[in-house]
Amino acid sequence: MEFLGTDLDNQPVQDIDAVIASIHTRITEATMANCDLTNTRIIQQYKPTREIKDKMRHYQQECVRRLRTGQPSLHIIQSLRREVLGLTLLHKSHIWGTLVNQVNQYKREPARVWGKIRQLLGSSKTPLSHLNYTYTDDNNEVITTRVEDAHLQANLMGLVWEGIFTENNSQINNDNHRTVNQWVAENVENLASRPLVDTALLDPDHPIHLLTGADRSIKKTRNKAPGLSGITVNQLKCLPLNYLQSLINVFNAILVSGHYPQVFKTAKMIFIPKPCNSKHVPGNYRPISLLESTGKCFEKILSNRINYYMEYHHLYTEKQFGFRNHRSTQHAINIIYEAERRYQETAPDSINSNQRCQQGL
Repeated sequence: MEFLGTDLDNQPVQDIDAVIASIHTRITEATMANCDLTNTRIIQQYKPTREIKDKMRHYQQECVRRLRTGQPSLHIIQSLRREVLGLTLLHKSHIWGTLVNQVNQYKREPARVWGKIRQLLGSSKTPLSHLNYTYTDDNNEVITTRVEDAHLQANLMGLVWEGIFTENNSQINNDNHRTVNQWVAENVENLASRPLVDTALLDPDHPIHLLTGADRSIKKTRNKAPGLSGITVNQLKCLPLNYLQSLINVFNAILVSGHYPQVFKTAKMIFIPKPCNSKHVPGNYRPISLLESTGKCFEKILSNRINYYMEYHHLYTEKQFGFRNHRSTQHAINIIYEAERRYQETAPDSINSNQRCQQGL
């Protein structure tokens, strides 16, 4: 891929958004040009065997090594790819045959037959047929209508959640929310981004460098559902060094200017139905927001830096177990059990006997 220059020194901060959009476009175009898009039958909850996982991991490692060093040859890469596809197709064919045989076995049980047929068609759940829209007319009568069109359903969900996330909502418009808004209004001039980007404004140890942790941070970022661009973390992990350097240049520009790109703040909303509730009521859904993978990588780099600084200078309290490496809720529970054991050993026998009586021992 052609190198995308992102020398953002002395450039307006608006160029950061343009460069991010250009990087996303080129990654998408390169993916479309080099990856085969096939319409295959989806097998729900497909789990490859350990052999297939090992082959896929080896193939990915060799692809990354070829992008960076030019080795191994393209013939070897294609051979590894064919081997992975062959094992995967053989395994999926076996699973498909098993599902077909199960349909024949359940032919006298309609519910199980249709469940297996939906699994064969690539969906284990029935599609949403309609949503119920309830409103009050001019005569103060409550009317409920069925909304079956997909676009109208999306608009209805947006209308419902727009009413929830409103400034007049008591759950959101509380004293803390008003205090923060007042402080921002009073200090908005001090929070304004610098008009120019100059990486010399950063301290010598502050710029993000490709070979000093940024590359490792991107590799350690979990591959979750992508945002609006559809670019996954796995795609970013396979980028050549020149494209990774382009991302690093943008990340440094964000640090200097304080301007966070709008595309990183734009989320794709997905609504998941709550269990044991009617799926036809718009309020019975739980929304989740899917952010851009490039923004997640930048957040991972900042998180690693902040955690390292806090740990190195011993700024964390020993009582904090969340968001720390090598610490979890199990450690906190062990401390509670240990404190209780010491108390039982040092407490008077009369107290221990009373406690046993209360517990029915």
